[in-house]
Amino acid sequence: MFWRGCLTPKEATAKATFFSRSCSSTSVLVWPEIRGQIVVGFLDPLETRLKRQLKGWQFDATSGVRFFETNYMGYHFGKPAWSDDYGIALQADDYGRRMVIGVWRNKPRVGKRRFSDELLEAMKAIYQTAHTNSWWEAQVFIQSPAAHWHKPDVLWRMNKERKFLDDVAGQLPQLAKISEPIIDGLVRKHKK
Repeated sequence: MFWRGCLTPKEATAKATFFSRSCSSTSVLVWPEIRGQIVVGFLDPLETRLKRQLKGWQFDATSGVRFFETNYMGYHFGKPAWSDDYGIALQADDYGRRMVIGVWRNKPRVGKRRFSDELLEAMKAIYQTAHTNSWWEAQVFIQSPAAHWHKPDVLWRMNKERKFLDDVAGQLPQLAKISEPIIDGLVRKHKK
């Protein structure tokens, strides 16, 4: 696999360890860059898999490099007809200390539209702890493959363990498939 900046996770970890031992001010500058490269190394193959399963959908992976540097940074995708009102998202809440998946709603665009009970119930069939908030039609803090993605050992697993990618690449399309007809209906209803 090609790694942006030509760093494998092992090299990135070694580089981060070297810098944090040799100069704490350098590690502050280098670690976010290394972490960003690791995240991009995970998001690229994730997007490849999703595109194979969700033909015609739009994907936004531009946030990868800054995934854990900016709070609430996420990876979003959705159907063009959803007009940026809704999307499926994998989001780093609290800089990755909690990871969220769910159906994101663009609060400034959808305003105070009523939440979809049907969508929340469909998501609760998979994730019992699913809930809503003003930015999420339905969301859940995921536990699998890991709850806290900010930790170095989890960053390592993101790129070293195929089952980590398999887990996330299985959850997102499943969420997309149960959400698609419901969101399509919401969009049609509110375009009138």
